[in-house]
Amino acid sequence: MNVPVLHARALDGLPHGFLGRRGGVSEGIVAGLNVGLGSQDDRAAIAENRCRAVEAVLPGAKLVTLHQVHSPDTIAVTAPYPDDARPHADALATATPGLLLGFHCAMGEGNNSLTDGAAVAYALKERY
Repeated sequence: MNVPVLHARALDGLPHGFLGRRGGVSEGIVAGLNVGLGSQDDRAAIAENRCRAVEAVLPGAKLVTLHQVHSPDTIAVTAPYPDDARPHADALATATPGLLLGFHCAMGEGNNSLTDGAAVAYALKERY
């Protein structure tokens, strides 16, 4: 099953996407595209869902996420890090191409947002 991806017109031409639950393999209370490492979901299902999310947005990229803690903290990412070494913060930024920055939004059906942070930062710099 394909992972449906919503795109923002303001980011046309830049790798990004907003993902819901459809297209994933998780079951039960986290059914669908659960990419949350903090959940009690099966780790193999989470890994498969994360692969599907990346392939839907920026195939071949390295997904970088964090442990969200509702703080003002932002992490500058220069290279991928292991999932078990995710920093505690609430925002990611990068100038490194090929890194797909991911975060979770608690709106509706468990939304996930992914973006090539370097491409977005460059485009915003050029546009504004």
